[in-house]
Amino acid sequence: MKKTHNRFDPEGIDAWTRKYLGIPDDMTTSEYLVANGFSSRTVEGKIKQAQLSVASLEPKITFETQHLFIEMKSIIDSYEHAFKTHALTDIDEVKMEKAHLLYNAIELVRHALPAINVQKGYQKIQSERASKPRKLTELQHARIASQYSEGKKNGEGYGLAKSLAAHYNVSTTTIHAIVKKSENNRKKIK
Repeated sequence: MKKTHNRFDPEGIDAWTRKYLGIPDDMTTSEYLVANGFSSRTVEGKIKQAQLSVASLEPKITFETQHLFIEMKSIIDSYEHAFKTHALTDIDEVKMEKAHLLYNAIELVRHALPAINVQKGYQKIQSERASKPRKLTELQHARIASQYSEGKKNGEGYGLAKSLAAHYNVSTTTIHAIVKKSENNRKKIK
């Protein structure tokens, strides 16, 4: 039976990363890098850290981040190839910086996706709600506005919106919005 790792479980990601890099179970990732002489100050260390980044990201890649991941992995592979063939240039160093920026972009997108999905769900609900017919007709809007303004003139200001809301089975916010819209329309006419 083939062992699979849960890409959403931190332990599963760690196990997948260890398998990908061939790190023994009795060593931490840091111990492995140090034991094999990979310092972040050396080219070998940069390559190993980049491979570690690839290994840690790969199980978390989504459709939205796949193109960034492919580009990042390509940059790292070409950097490693240039190092092995003794053809490293300043351009390769700049590309590695780009790979680092791509890593950060992938992490940002990955963390923002849940909020984006919630927002899309909210937009769908709002769209469905807006497509339904209104509770109140234009005639009722006019009545509410006139009843509110008459009540204010007669000194019945306190609780007026609440009583109108109860009568028309809407919220007080709706009453205030109707009154405000009516007042704005009157100002435009004048």
